[in-house]
Amino acid sequence: VGGVPDAHAYLHTKQVIDSYSVFAQGTVGLGERTDLTIGARYTEDKINGSGRTDFEIPGVVFIPGITEAESTKFRKLTWKGALDHKFTDDIMVFASISRGFKSGIYNLLPYSPTPAEPEVLDAYELGIKTQWFNRRLRLNASYFHYDIKDPQVNIYPPGGAAGIQLINAGAAKVDGFDLDGEAVLHGGLSLTFGFTYLNARYTDFTNAPFYHPSPYPHAGTPPSIPDPVSGNANGNRMPQAPRYAGNVGLSYEHDLGDIGRLNLSGNYYRSGAYYFNPH
Repeated sequence: VGGVPDAHAYLHTKQVIDSYSVFAQGTVGLGERTDLTIGARYTEDKINGSGRTDFEIPGVVFIPGITEAESTKFRKLTWKGALDHKFTDDIMVFASISRGFKSGIYNLLPYSPTPAEPEVLDAYELGIKTQWFNRRLRLNASYFHYDIKDPQVNIYPPGGAAGIQLINAGAAKVDGFDLDGEAVLHGGLSLTFGFTYLNARYTDFTNAPFYHPSPYPHAGTPPSIPDPVSGNANGNRMPQAPRYAGNVGLSYEHDLGDIGRLNLSGNYYRSGAYYFNPH
């Protein structure tokens, strides 16, 4: 700890979340083939956090920390509206708008009495669901757009000494396209596939952490990574959000009579490169 030989820091942290919500949702027909769905949810999260850090040099000194404790409440009304229309029994189009809520929490490694703020997401989606060839082929596609306020961001400090920290960016936007399907090839043999394109970027993140490794001090010594420096990440891609991802799979099912059923499957997944930090 802090360059002191044999020094230890002991973290004692705890967080308890009590979440309560009420919700309602209903669907009404707007004609023979059109439905409107509306729903709402009210959520209240009560969060209690506490923690202390003890410091010890074995056989020399033990310094107990002072326990800090805080509690806070987050309240949010979220909602959803969706409209779908069936052109035929096998072709349906839909549009939806909704608001989602991800509660804030305290950082625990080490404990911080200031919680990360809740993340609020407004989602817009337009899509189509279809079936073809007597329902032997299913194809679905959708376009979606997300507006995110106060997106929560995991930060991984150098060496992991300070654990994983959670902070808030100002805002982010996500645009994407999704395609998935399933086809019955022959008997019990089926093919599944999917593809997603994602453009996820920050639109307001001026306090983003940037890491700049120091140069080699001398031959044979690896560079060190200092504490992060705040910078402007506006326009940067969001962490763990590859531009594309796809999968394909085959499955075979066969009835073995009194013995049971045989199921065999294989899947392949691939995604583009993505970042762990917002730099």
